[in-house]
Amino acid sequence: MKKAIFAALILFTCSCKKDYTCTCTEPDGDISAETFVDLKKKDVAAAELGCDLSTGFGTNCVWDEK
Repeated sequence: MKKAIFAALILFTCSCKKDYTCTCTEPDGDISAETFVDLKKKDVAAAELGCDLSTGFGTNCVWDEK
């Protein structure tokens, strides 16, 4: 019984990995996208901040989960 509870706890606390994209539209209409594959939950905030910081000087960047 203890092993079953321990296994369930490990599965519950594992960090799920997801894919994300940062899509940027330039003032001249060019679109570029960067894909982040299998990001852990703890790394998402830093990658999203990087995407947000790319916005400026007419460039619009959007962070999205795939």
